[in-house]
Amino acid sequence: MGVLPISPARPTPAALDALVARHRGAAPTYAEVGATAGPLPDGYRHRRRTVDLGRGDAVFAAAAAGLRRWEAHRRSGAVVHPPGAAVAEGQVVAVAVRVALAWVTVVNRVVGVTTAPGLSGFAYGTLAHHVVEGEEGFSVRLDEAGTVRFEVVSFTRPRGRVLRLAGPVVHPLDDRLVRRYLRGMQRHVAGTA
Repeated sequence: MGVLPISPARPTPAALDALVARHRGAAPTYAEVGATAGPLPDGYRHRRRTVDLGRGDAVFAAAAAGLRRWEAHRRSGAVVHPPGAAVAEGQVVAVAVRVALAWVTVVNRVVGVTTAPGLSGFAYGTLAHHVVEGEEGFSVRLDEAGTVRFEVVSFTRPRGRVLRLAGPVVHPLDDRLVRRYLRGMQRHVAGTA
């Protein structure tokens, strides 16, 4: 039996393996692939949240390494599958997270990776096994003053008619998950300092 997007039980590793395998060749569910890197497209809910992580090269290095190991996700309580998945363009991952009394399991494809002096980031886009459609980008920046910031930027909309009607419920849950990612990266950096 496959994994449903919303389930009372945590998905098993075998079920997540099968889910990722089924979606390896799937196309994103939205047309604006890569748009988290520029102006966000119309027709979606936009979100941009940032948190300061500290100052200096060591904090930036710890945050950038954590980003490449999915630490913002893992330390938020999410399960990223496969466990050793690289943050690399084309990588397909299942992300399962407990929300209230249920587990929400979605599948995304990494659609872009950025590595430059003072900047490390990636974006992933939704595949068919998802409750929303759109893209989410994660980046760590070291500014000229030495401040390190972690940012999550996204454009999403509920997928399908039923979920569009549930928008007033879906959006606050999505906001809550983003806040968990921000705190997860803060916990990661605090644990490596």
